[in-house]
Amino acid sequence: MLSGPVAKWVQDQYGSMAVLQTTRPVATTAGFRILGFNPNRPQWLIVNTGIQAVTIQWERLDTGATGLVLAGGGSSVGVNARDDFLLPIFDVYVFTMAATSALYIIEMVAQQ
Repeated sequence: MLSGPVAKWVQDQYGSMAVLQTTRPVATTAGFRILGFNPNRPQWLIVNTGIQAVTIQWERLDTGATGLVLAGGGSSVGVNARDDFLLPIFDVYVFTMAATSALYIIEMVAQQ
């Protein structure tokens, strides 16, 4: 659980306490889901820590032609309910055009 001023801000913004969850998946050319549908997730951040560009998608398309492209070496994208409405709760998929690329994901999940 979060504590201190950040916890108070989260409670004020989202009406409940939250926990941070981190994962470190590796993107592949096969494409796969990196975040599942979660109506208790008000925000997330994905950082491409690898060297290959990856494409973030909200549908599994198995192609890098559609979606948000994150260049390798630290590019990131963050989504939150305040600015992006319902977008943070949906499935998120990742695809890379060549080889593999490491990711770092931080999710904030509200506790009921």
